[in-house]
Amino acid sequence: MKKLLFSLLALVASTGAFAHEDGDYVYTSNARYKVTGANLLTNGNFADGTNGWTGNDSQPVSAESWSQEAGITPAGGNALTSLGASENLGLCQAVMITPGQKYAVSFLIKGTEVANTTVTTAFINMDGTLTKADNTTDAPVVTVLSSASYKDQWSEVVAVVAADDSLTTKAGTPMLVVNIGGLPTDVSVADFSVNTVDEVYDIRIINRQIAFAQTLMEEPAFNTGDAASAKATLAETIEGIQGVIDETNLEDPTDGEGFEQQLNEDLDNYLGVNAINVNTADGNLIPGLNISELSGWSRGGQYSANYKLNLQGGNWGHLTGDDTIDELRSAIQSGYQHSATYEAFHEDFPAGKYFFTAEVRNANTTKTSWPTEPVFNLEKKVQFYIGETTFPMETISGEEYQRFYFIADIPEGGFKAGVKWPFDVDTEEAQTVSGGAFFIRSTQVRAFNTDLPASVTRVQAFKTFKAQWDAAVNGRLAVLKKQIDGNYPWGKDSLQRARDKWDPFFLAQQAKGWITEDGTDTGVASVDELNDWAKYQGVEEYSTNEETGEQTRKDYQLVRNYQWANNYVISLNKPFTDLADAIVAAKQERNKGTNLTGDRDAYKTAIETALATLNQVRSNTTDATMEADTQTLEAALAALNAATEAFMASINASVTLADIDFSNGFVEQADGTYTISGTEGEMEFTAVQLNNAVADWNFALGHNGEETGKLHVGGSSWGTVTLSQPLTSDDALTVNFDLWFGQLGKGFLNVELLNAADQRVAGFSYDCYNGNMAFNDFDDAEGKGMAFKGKEKSAHDKGAGGCLDICADGNVNNFNLIVDYKAGTVQGKMVNSSNTVDGAAVALAPVDDQNNPIEDIIITKFRVGSTTYQKANSGATGRRCWFDNLKISKTASFPDAEEDITEDPWLPVGEIDGIETVNNVKAANAAIYTINGVQVKSASKPGLYIQNGKKFVVK
Repeated sequence: MKKLLFSLLALVASTGAFAHEDGDYVYTSNARYKVTGANLLTNGNFADGTNGWTGNDSQPVSAESWSQEAGITPAGGNALTSLGASENLGLCQAVMITPGQKYAVSFLIKGTEVANTTVTTAFINMDGTLTKADNTTDAPVVTVLSSASYKDQWSEVVAVVAADDSLTTKAGTPMLVVNIGGLPTDVSVADFSVNTVDEVYDIRIINRQIAFAQTLMEEPAFNTGDAASAKATLAETIEGIQGVIDETNLEDPTDGEGFEQQLNEDLDNYLGVNAINVNTADGNLIPGLNISELSGWSRGGQYSANYKLNLQGGNWGHLTGDDTIDELRSAIQSGYQHSATYEAFHEDFPAGKYFFTAEVRNANTTKTSWPTEPVFNLEKKVQFYIGETTFPMETISGEEYQRFYFIADIPEGGFKAGVKWPFDVDTEEAQTVSGGAFFIRSTQVRAFNTDLPASVTRVQAFKTFKAQWDAAVNGRLAVLKKQIDGNYPWGKDSLQRARDKWDPFFLAQQAKGWITEDGTDTGVASVDELNDWAKYQGVEEYSTNEETGEQTRKDYQLVRNYQWANNYVISLNKPFTDLADAIVAAKQERNKGTNLTGDRDAYKTAIETALATLNQVRSNTTDATMEADTQTLEAALAALNAATEAFMASINASVTLADIDFSNGFVEQADGTYTISGTEGEMEFTAVQLNNAVADWNFALGHNGEETGKLHVGGSSWGTVTLSQPLTSDDALTVNFDLWFGQLGKGFLNVELLNAADQRVAGFSYDCYNGNMAFNDFDDAEGKGMAFKGKEKSAHDKGAGGCLDICADGNVNNFNLIVDYKAGTVQGKMVNSSNTVDGAAVALAPVDDQNNPIEDIIITKFRVGSTTYQKANSGATGRRCWFDNLKISKTASFPDAEEDITEDPWLPVGEIDGIETVNNVKAANAAIYTINGVQVKSASKPGLYIQNGKKFVVK
């Protein structure tokens, strides 16, 4: 691995000069200027004390705010030292300026180890006053705000203010005001200067590129014999540019930009001998590296799919229009704890050697979001990585861009490289920061495998082909299974018709041998062939536009028609499968330990009756008797459902622990808390709002006087129910409630079951803003439990006034949560108007990873709340969530009963060995197809043909 760190020329440079003279050069963070006139300020070096300087009030400089220090500047001159932060007692001076001209304001500053920041301000107004005007129309204001880290060394600050031509139309005389205030104690300033300037080419840009090129010219991975000629050309270009700089200072921007272009072209040619730039290669393999192609602003992570970038931490984006688009910015809002991660990746890049380079800088902002002008005052570490190789870069501070590169070997698994900010070198972990920014530009990825674009294109084409091929295999196998599956007696002729028509195309493709048995690419097909079959699957079928007569080749016909045949038969046989599923569920319900007190004998009779009906209809039905048999099956299902209701009603071991009626309203307690009671138990609230939820984000009842019987769930507070009776290891706890999901700003809606230590035993946390789950203990890693993400019913996009729409019956979600200690499981169910999420029971995890005693997972409390922290009256207070009908009960839990209904309503389906072993249920199809799957009338021409799934040759 090779690494390079190269900084820009210092933007805040040490200096020994007092004031700039005609012909000098001054530098801001992003430009170079040539001084064209003498210092306009009076007594800029304080040689005459503080004469010419005043405070903001136009009064002489206050001795209470400033102390003169003699002979302490680098040139031995005087300075003023701040005696305390006070903007009202600043250091000010105003000079007359000319519209259409630029002015450089510069001075020296020295801080301390403790107080090391300063705010410097220069502005224009039309009346000569020393404070910035509020009315920017009549008194144009140009403010330069610079905040940097200054310690115990003298540094120069330069800010350029443009006096626009429009000043000539304003009343008054344009004055440029230097106003320094708000400094911490013991910060010294000296050598102030205001000069007219012209912007010239910034030679730091070309010098940075030259230094980078010269380093890469010595890099062994690029510096090979094959690259000798390109290297010589690059060296000659560098020598010529440096000669021009020595002779002329390279002031003309056009000349400078021309040299930049030539240098970059020669450097690319040199690097391109041994490596290919993947973000400019054919196909633009990592398009996100070209910042101008990105959308303007987006939340972290949203660039991934389209741009092969993974951006995390706050907002990401770039400025568009007349602003620069060559830098990508992260923006971590003040008050949010995040770290920023920029990662370029490509999952289809093969193992090999790669080169990664970028320029980075950091910043800080007190603004709430981008775009905004950054303030550079942080000192943070950055970690760079390529593959598994990492390197923590030294502190980035001020406005410096720093450049780095890596060369590393990356194993199989795809390419990834990027930057993490901020980064703790000691712990080797990403830190978090509240408010901040991270900038990156000039990102480039090179691969030393110059055939990479072609290989990646092939990998992607084969992946697309394989996805369709697997779908075809699975679709056809499902057809074959349905043909021998007695659970689907109706409509089998449609399955055979699908096979008769589409098997020749399938078998013809299989015969081509484009894919191995283990699913890898054989390399037989071209990229175009792979893509063509993936889309059209070798089927020459067309749809015709009735108006124009134009024919369009149909997409995905093979897969679609196998799937259509399967779906048709599944839909046709739904009365069978619904009854079979209901019988399985009834058997499981009957044998649950929590239900053993019910009338199990009567329920057994009902289940066996349904089984007998299912088997009788299944054995005698035909397509001709389908209508009558459907009615029989539906009647049997209705009878079984009624038996289930009767059985559940016969269970008598349930004890109600809480039944809260929110229409009872809040009752204030002596300790200042509020409660709402019910027929059993009460809910206690940490914070409530009694004025119908229009002024804050805490709990409330109703909205604008409506729906006052339902609980409005607000932010950063909890409603808690302490169970009226303790649970034991032989109990099962059931929690039922209704929930209407609103939009909780950027917070989560939490439902939690807690132990005696207020630790979460089970619960879920749902992001009502974008559908994410912070946690869901009623689901498992495989999504087999209550995986209800995205299945909720809500109207949260109705806006602030749509709270009543949210609470409509069609948007309600009924939850049923069960914790069964005997079984050691948790189970969640949710039902709404469009979804039924019937989660399976998943293992009840301990509170932590230790072997906890049972007391640690015994639930004592239920609570509901949210993490929303939206400001009051933010315009979104009406979009919170609604909660109602909370009922909590416990049931004695026993070991599950022995299975005493042994018959399964689902007939077993024999495994199909391969995909060719099922006999057709109809006579063989005599149709003849070419090897490409095109049906022909006869095999009259020489070639390879398919008939009845077998190949034959005509010579």
